[in-house]
Amino acid sequence: MTNTPRKRHQLNRRGKRALLSLAVTLLLIIILFKTGSSTRDLEVKNAHLQDPPHSNMQNSQDKQMTTAPNKQKDRKAKLNSAESTNHEQLLSKLNSKMKDAVKPKTIHPEIGKVAYLTFDDGPHTTASDEILRLLDKYHAKATFFMLEPHMMQNQNIVKRMVDNGHTVGVHGVTHSVSKIYQSPESFTHEMKQAIQSIKKITGVETHLIRAPYGSVPYITPAYKKAIDKEKMILWDWNIDSEDWKVANSSFVQKVMQQVHNLW
Repeated sequence: MTNTPRKRHQLNRRGKRALLSLAVTLLLIIILFKTGSSTRDLEVKNAHLQDPPHSNMQNSQDKQMTTAPNKQKDRKAKLNSAESTNHEQLLSKLNSKMKDAVKPKTIHPEIGKVAYLTFDDGPHTTASDEILRLLDKYHAKATFFMLEPHMMQNQNIVKRMVDNGHTVGVHGVTHSVSKIYQSPESFTHEMKQAIQSIKKITGVETHLIRAPYGSVPYITPAYKKAIDKEKMILWDWNIDSEDWKVANSSFVQKVMQQVHNLW
């Protein structure tokens, strides 16, 4: 089969069209390729341009993230400090209240007339025991001015006096005017000997003394000076029962009368 000129013309026309289409397609591919390449270059450039701001932003965020925990730590520290202060203040208040609660209350005695009971010359085995029993029964306290030989013979009674809350003092050693009042020195010597005996028996170091037969007329200024030098406290009486003169209770009414006369 031979080609006619017309057919050859049609083929040429088709070939041209195909070539044209191929050229257009290639052109479009090249354009698209270039456009894509330019776009990628632009994106890369933009990326490079945007890196510093991104880096700064990251640094800023990092700083914020670093600062945030620090602020939280500061806040916690302040809260802990405040809580600690409040805790300490609360403990202080509680301690103060507890101290007030356990503080011993001062007991003030009833205001009125007071009689000081004193007993001399003891202790005696039976008489002192009975006196202590009566004092305990009526919740009363007394002062005992004792002779040193009697204390040594009745040490348990002396200890009992102290244990029961009574006051102990001394009345000398001999209870003899001719011996104790020989001189101020003899007087203070007897008193110091008796004081040492009380300390040995009870551990109590007393300074209370009572002059045998009273301070009048025996305690002269010279005696008083010697007494003060030894830091002793001389204690007399203003009511004398003189119970040693009688063998019954007749002295009681006499004592009560003297008390009413004083009051």
